[in-house]
Amino acid sequence: SCCLRDYKRVVVFEFSGKHNALTKSKQEYLVPERVVAVAEHGGILCVGMNREYSVIALADGDTKSLLAINGDPAIALHGSDAYLRLNNVLFVVSIRTMPHTSTQALRRTLPFSHEPHTFTVRHGVVFAFAAECCEVFSLYDDDVAQQLPIEDCRFVSDKDYQGIMFCASKRKLWLMRQYSPRAQLHDLVHRYKIDDALDLLHSLNDPALDLEAKLSCGFAHLRHNAPFDAMAFFSALIDV
Repeated sequence: SCCLRDYKRVVVFEFSGKHNALTKSKQEYLVPERVVAVAEHGGILCVGMNREYSVIALADGDTKSLLAINGDPAIALHGSDAYLRLNNVLFVVSIRTMPHTSTQALRRTLPFSHEPHTFTVRHGVVFAFAAECCEVFSLYDDDVAQQLPIEDCRFVSDKDYQGIMFCASKRKLWLMRQYSPRAQLHDLVHRYKIDDALDLLHSLNDPALDLEAKLSCGFAHLRHNAPFDAMAFFSALIDV
């Protein structure tokens, strides 16, 4: 689906790849002010306006206020999590289902040293581009892991092309490539972050990498004196 952000309303269109056509929804959703940013997952719409972030259930139009702000909203979506900018902090809210309260929706907060102009999310990491630099926030370590010398970036691609992310200022274009999934898995297992490694592995859906990573997890448990956890991995890999 896609959304048209009009003055004090949101109009939803459904796109049919089979017929290569847009169909306008019968229902329009009224909002108290103009929508500046929007993201959708599973029939739940997250909208950013100058004074607040809200969620709208497309099925019945039910609306809930999430967070009060004072201008300049921005939203990034990864899976069922919406990342909402408020000054130099990103609020992560779940829109897997319609929340009953804003407290129920809030999952975590991500603080940055600088206020990002723009940001994007990949599995396990957030890239926040500010005037001074790009701060790379590790969702596994819950901290900024790296600062990249990319200044005043204003635009960033939501998706990668052959593993490359594009970002640009008014005068420069940067191409960024993350470490390979195998290298990321190796790092997580080496640091004994087994649950995080399995979470990343599940997102990749790579059978060959699955076997290699689970063997590594088993040996990591052995190195940390957890033989029963290790055997659980090894026994699951035995072809019976």
